[in-house]
Amino acid sequence: MFRVPLKTALAAVILTGSAALVAQEAGESPASGIRFVCTDLPAGSPPSLDLLLDPESGESVEVPLLRRAPGDYRPLPKGAVIRLGHQPADPADAFVTMALGGKPADARRLLAILVPKLDREEASYPFSMQVIDEERFRPGDFLFINLTPFEFAVSFDGKRFGIRKGAVNLHDPEDLDEPRNSPVMITFRPAGTKERWQVLARTTWRLRPTRKEVCVFHWDERQGRPALRGLTISAP
Repeated sequence: MFRVPLKTALAAVILTGSAALVAQEAGESPASGIRFVCTDLPAGSPPSLDLLLDPESGESVEVPLLRRAPGDYRPLPKGAVIRLGHQPADPADAFVTMALGGKPADARRLLAILVPKLDREEASYPFSMQVIDEERFRPGDFLFINLTPFEFAVSFDGKRFGIRKGAVNLHDPEDLDEPRNSPVMITFRPAGTKERWQVLARTTWRLRPTRKEVCVFHWDERQGRPALRGLTISAP
């Protein structure tokens, strides 16, 4: 299946980043930070982007774009917005934004999931970004993200639940002490209509208590219909 203000503030960020690196090298999760993962990397995607840490000073830190697993934690940016992009060649110019997401209030460790937009000429930004509080996204959970104008119905793990247009749903399987298989059926229809449900997928998923699963519904321009991208994250 599937860079912070100068002088004292700069010193604070350096200390925060260093502490995060030490924790990660020791195999531990830092007390706070954000890490990134991509569901896909189409041809022509940049190998990395800059995470804007302080909009006033323009300080940023580089973030590699990784597909199979999240990268190392980076310091949490100031403010309520997570902004990825490029530093301009001329410092007088504005930061070039490629992806934008909101920062959950009071969250300490975040996971940002980047989804490339196929029609980049039409998109405001080349990537969609969903920012998740990792304290809520636990091993064994399935996270469903709907980036389409459709609604979905998922029959999975003995339950049936809906995922509305633009919604993010977290499913926590019960009694997942050992890996198990579950039949899955996913149907869809245009949001706000009574049109007949169409089948998107009928398959079997493997549930594991040591993995976090991300399922992203997006619009596939090539096929002219909704599609599903899956991403598996090993628990730290």
